[in-house]
Amino acid sequence: MGLTRLRGLSGLGKLKGLTGLGPSGTRLPTLSDDVPKLEMGKENPAVEEIWRIMGGRSRDLKIARQAATLQERLPYATTPELDTYLWLKEKGVSFEFQAEAAGGRAKTGGSVVDFLVHSGGTWAWRIQGYYHGRPENQTLDEARKKALLQQGVMGYQLDGVVDVWDFQIYQDREGIFTLALAGIQIDVLFY
Repeated sequence: MGLTRLRGLSGLGKLKGLTGLGPSGTRLPTLSDDVPKLEMGKENPAVEEIWRIMGGRSRDLKIARQAATLQERLPYATTPELDTYLWLKEKGVSFEFQAEAAGGRAKTGGSVVDFLVHSGGTWAWRIQGYYHGRPENQTLDEARKKALLQQGVMGYQLDGVVDVWDFQIYQDREGIFTLALAGIQIDVLFY
């Protein structure tokens, strides 16, 4: 089969409003883009950092701006915790942030649950990152999970403990949080 050269497409001249398709040197129309743009150096440095951590996608810029504002009130919250906090508020879900269990960090055996979520039950959401994927930390996390289920948090008996991984939040915020509301976690294999 030989290559043939296209010499022009007949009939296109009859179509109105199609500029930029012919050899006349006209330009294609500009498409409107409603996605906010980050102007590096002009944006709040906290927004730039949060946005970078989230993956630097245009779709996340609005959330990064909201998270930077929230971070002023919650300076010790991590980026995925800020993202989670904003999502729960946006959806009108009742929750406590940084809920102490069994004496919190001050007592041996105590812990702090990132989010105690009340939606069709009471769930402890633990926002996990790379540190929790290391084998030596996985064993400790499983022991803490069992203790939370046995002891409860802030007087609540838990329906479950859901681990939500930071990278899952950045990949599919809506999907991963919707599953977590139902008590479903997506397990991650580390090797």
